[in-house]
Amino acid sequence: RQPRRLCGYTPALVWQHGDGLVAVNKPWGMRVHLPPAQEGGQRQVWPEELTVHNWFRDTFPGEKPRTCNRLDFATSGVMLIARSKEVKRYMQKLFEKRQVCKMYTALVLGNPPQAWDKGVWLTYALMDTDGFARRVASDTEIEDAQTAETFVKVLRRATWPLAAEGGRPQLDVSLVEVRPRTGRRHQIRAHLSAAGHPILGDDAYGGNPWGERGGSYRMFLHATGLEFPRWDVPGENMTITARSDFELELGESRAESEAAGATPVGGPSFGGARQR
Repeated sequence: RQPRRLCGYTPALVWQHGDGLVAVNKPWGMRVHLPPAQEGGQRQVWPEELTVHNWFRDTFPGEKPRTCNRLDFATSGVMLIARSKEVKRYMQKLFEKRQVCKMYTALVLGNPPQAWDKGVWLTYALMDTDGFARRVASDTEIEDAQTAETFVKVLRRATWPLAAEGGRPQLDVSLVEVRPRTGRRHQIRAHLSAAGHPILGDDAYGGNPWGERGGSYRMFLHATGLEFPRWDVPGENMTITARSDFELELGESRAESEAAGATPVGGPSFGGARQR
């Protein structure tokens, strides 16, 4: 099971403010903490499994990790951990009042409409299902659904992987900036999938490259930054960032290849987006 990696399997300290707040860059494929042990069961998936809380306790012995925001197991990026109850309460209120600007980067399958180059809002209402994934509510289910708002903007159109290999063609992908205004579970993943451009490697929401489950080594969603009002300097904001390395894996777009006189490599295309 991924990730049994030889290197990079640990959070990286991005920033810290005295004994109040710590920001880390969580790697993909890492849980924030382990669930309570069940009778006769194991909490760790493999003996060497580490969590964000493990790293915190090793870095700040004797202190309790107070997580301010959460990221899915497969999502990498910026996480905030408070080192005091006061800072934890302060950050919790900011998130509840939607005073924290959350910034993400994602690789999505296909070429979204040109309108995405300037930015669009996805406003699909979301509902739970009997399984893991969520779904978009129908018009008759709106009253029982959760409202959700996500801003999406295309940063670059490209191909993935960097070069075709193993008989598999390169796929059309787009690097997008994502800023969720609301904080629903799986909001970004469900919205991009509903718009016709699921996140590359997101098996739960149709992001399987070449139609193969597990065709990508990771889900390409990264929390690039958080911006919020400072508690110690009234009137000033703090911005904490951790860039993704997604662009290192991208090849030229088909338009760039054709302009350079190259023969484009064939591959599947994905449907256009729809917004409400």
